[in-house]
Amino acid sequence: QEIIRFPHRMRNKQAIRARSFVDDRSRGLELWLSLAALVGMEVLPLFLGFNGIRAAVVYRPHANPDFDTFRRTIRSRSGCEMVTDAQAVSHLPRILESGGTVALLSAHHATRRGIQITFMGLETAASRSVGLLAEHYGAVVAVAGIRRRSDAFRFEIIVSDLFNRDAWCGEDDPVTYITRRYVRALEQIVLQDPTQYLWANARWGPRLARQLAGEAQTTD
Repeated sequence: QEIIRFPHRMRNKQAIRARSFVDDRSRGLELWLSLAALVGMEVLPLFLGFNGIRAAVVYRPHANPDFDTFRRTIRSRSGCEMVTDAQAVSHLPRILESGGTVALLSAHHATRRGIQITFMGLETAASRSVGLLAEHYGAVVAVAGIRRRSDAFRFEIIVSDLFNRDAWCGEDDPVTYITRRYVRALEQIVLQDPTQYLWANARWGPRLARQLAGEAQTTD
């Protein structure tokens, strides 16, 4: 039974990017997947692996070790390697250096030395990790999300941007360029269907969250 597949119909630009995304992987190029926090992200490793993309997927372990073992076992059945956030520092450079694919949820507020950005109209800070590693290893950066289709248990991958070192080689600050570009692409994915974005995700950091909560209480 078909559970996870590429959509039969996509907008032209998205379809071209999706094909390029798969083609780059088949040519053995280093690939960095920056992912939007959509409701379907839990099935991402299955989607990638069963479509021929054996990625190293970075994830945060669950507090319950038994459940985490179960979840990791299911996710890795497609051939993807599950890398904990604690292992990322040592594992990701090795994977990219060998021409592998890395998939990372790029939707967390950077608490230290982040790059100042605007996301969905609000100021926040993004981690430098994607930009630093992409620049150093010359990786192709694909900005994607996995979205549920209607009420059926079927999903489609949305590739909103795909770029390589040619895009940033003339920039004075390549890391900032890469970071702001992938954040803009993440915004595009969210705006296509805001109902599938995990709004509870701490994208803007605790300080702004407290500020917005205070304003809401004042309004009430």
